[in-house]
Amino acid sequence: MKHSLSIIFTLALAMTLILGCKKKDDEAPSPSTPESSTFEKQVEKKWNVSPASDPAGRTTETAETYTSFEFTDEGKYFIIKADKSQLKGDFTLNVGDSILTLDGFGKIYIDDITATQIIFRLVLIGTIDEISVKAAPATPVSTSQNTQNLVNSWSLHSRKVNGTPDDLFNETFSTGGYYFYVTLTDYGTYSIETNIPGTLSKIGIWKWCNTEQTRFAGTNNPEAEPDCSDSSGGHVSFDSNGNLVLTSTVNGEVHADTYVTKP
Repeated sequence: MKHSLSIIFTLALAMTLILGCKKKDDEAPSPSTPESSTFEKQVEKKWNVSPASDPAGRTTETAETYTSFEFTDEGKYFIIKADKSQLKGDFTLNVGDSILTLDGFGKIYIDDITATQIIFRLVLIGTIDEISVKAAPATPVSTSQNTQNLVNSWSLHSRKVNGTPDDLFNETFSTGGYYFYVTLTDYGTYSIETNIPGTLSKIGIWKWCNTEQTRFAGTNNPEAEPDCSDSSGGHVSFDSNGNLVLTSTVNGEVHADTYVTKP
């Protein structure tokens, strides 16, 4: 089933129903050298697994088990498997050894990386077998300023309903008792993390719905395109502080949800 991303965001509406030293001159330089920064930028992409990858693993998993690997500049990974299941988590990069450690999943040993391909060995947690993978970079959604403004990790901060602040809703989130985080990437991936009762974390895909790039939609069905037919939802703007304002119509009411950069 297709889902508008704006509708997914408004799952947060359920809450309104549930609750009434200076450095010395001789100090060593920062470890972030131009070389390491360049390497990180090379890694931080979405990589589509090449069909001709060598299934060298001696386990039940092979390179063909995976469709894509994505690594963001915020240290998040997203993996899509051939069976359409999706994995996500945090990763760390050891630049010196070219090793990615994917929390809860395994390690990636990069053997070669260029602008057009990456070759690595994947070792899953609890195994010693290597799965050889070759992949090519995916194409970003776009390189426009609107896209760059949108792709980020956002935290739901406040809501106005028909122009009036929703005090109960806003207090619920401002006190830190509940959170609703949304991450959107350059490559059309979105992720939702929340502790709102009855609302599940999700991974899906998003895309712009108009040439002005002021409206977007998404779906958590990896076999379906986001549905842009709902002209009332997913309108994007940014306030003077750079916060994301997502406007949608829910049950005849205009909701303007403000998202700030995730803490």
